[in-house]
Parts: sequence; C-alpha cells; structure tokens
Amino acid sequence: MIALHGLRRAEVAGLRWIDLDTDRRELTIACQLVHTDHGLFPCPPKSASSQRGIALDLGTLRLLHRHERAQRGELGTDWSPSAPMFTRENGEAIDPDYLSYRFHKLVRCYRSCITTAPGPPPGWSSRQLVRPHVR
Repeated sequence: MIALHGLRRAEVAGLRWIDLDTDRRELTIACQLVHTDHGLFPCPPKSASSQRGIALDLGTLRLLHRHERAQRGELGTDWSPSAPMFTRENGEAIDPDYLSYRFHKLVRCYRSCITTAPGPPPGWSSRQLVRPHVR
C-alpha cells in the first residue's frame, strides 16, 4: 500500500475496514495513527488534501479481501469493520514505526538478492532501488 499507492505509514496504520468500498474499488484515507504519551491515537490525516480516495486495482482488492478473511478467522467475534485493517496478532493496531522497520528490511533483502543474482541489466545499479533517480 505504501509503495504502490503513496500512502504514509501512519495512514496505512490508521486504515479500517469501513474505509474500503469494494463496489467502487476505492480506499478512503480518513484517519492516521500517531504516537502520543498514551500510546497510538487516531487523528485526521496531516492536511485536508490528505483526506482522499485511493483507486484500487483488482489485484490489490483481492489481496485485501484475502487479508480480511484471514483476520476474521483469527479474531473471530472480536473482528469489527471499524477495527484497524492491519493489526498485530492480538488485533491491536500496528505501530507506524513497525511498518518502517519491515519496509526497510524488505528493501535490504531485495537489494541483497538483486546484487547477488547473475546478470543484472547493463548500466543498472542497485542504488536505483532506493534512489530511483540515480542512473
């Protein structure tokens, strides 16, 4: 969601199932999770223009449906459409910092794989993965 649709990590952490309109294939960004002295707190996105709809392709919609079914199965009667879309195993909201950690870990792993794979395209650099403007 972050890489494909340009969402901020706090926006992804703040997504709820009620924000997903499957008929229109759209995800509404209406909330973000921020750190406070009392833990994670839902609040409106950074700016008025940040409250927006994101058009979803069929592949992303299918993945979200699969994730929803799995989450319903794990949480049982504790599942709610107003609950966070992405949670820890116990159903609590996921910390935006954890999303950053996982994303950076994924990038490091991918970078390692492509730099050790035989035959990268001529003139291509692994730095382009992190800084795509580098040629």
